[in-house]
Amino acid sequence: MVGSRTKILAISALLTSVVACEGSDNSLAPPPGIKIDRMPVAGTDVTLGTHLGTLRRVQPVDDFEISRSLVTVSEYAECVSSRICQPAPTDCPTSASSQSPQPARCISAKDASAFCKWHGGALPTQGQWMLAARGPSVLRFPWGNSHPRCENKQHWRAGLVVAGAAGNGCCDGDCESRAVLGRMAPAPTGLADVLFTPAEMVRGGAVGFLGCASGATCLVVSRAPGAIDSVVSYDTRQGIGAGFRCAWGGE
Repeated sequence: MVGSRTKILAISALLTSVVACEGSDNSLAPPPGIKIDRMPVAGTDVTLGTHLGTLRRVQPVDDFEISRSLVTVSEYAECVSSRICQPAPTDCPTSASSQSPQPARCISAKDASAFCKWHGGALPTQGQWMLAARGPSVLRFPWGNSHPRCENKQHWRAGLVVAGAAGNGCCDGDCESRAVLGRMAPAPTGLADVLFTPAEMVRGGAVGFLGCASGATCLVVSRAPGAIDSVVSYDTRQGIGAGFRCAWGGE
């Protein structure tokens, strides 16, 4: 009897520990030292649409937080090391160094979502991204409707819009030192490195708009450096160059 009772108590303790582990799910959380710099954004009504288009819709957005900058190569590498995310393809331009201060690119929509979920968030909705990037009104660029200027540090490839410009478009022709995060002036809203990459990932809100279905992963695409020109469904070819950031709360 004593042996049976001891065995029952042992099994009960084991089940209790299993339930506790499942409830806490600590194995899926990032290590305590890995944190993303977040920026709070006050909610308001946001006019969805692009400067080059004519469709408009007012979308209420609640208070939320968003990554101040794009997810970096090193931040994404931690997710890969924890076996939550898949590594970027070996031929990806930013996959060579896990310590590079460059945005993570060549990341699938599934893995970008997994990264944000790992950090307790999600890809920003179209409305959240628009509000954080350019404010509640429709603008072509985060700072207004005029093209970026190198002297204002508005985009690292602002040289592309200079009349008669040739070459790589990097300001002063210096791509090596300029093509890293943190060198561009932040948007008036405070969001950093907006459309540093040719596109950024977002997800459709409660109601689809501008070719972005509800809940689907989509891309905000720029035709000129830093321009908020279109929102399209995620496409693997365009997604190769896209960066992404995460959001918490809100919609």
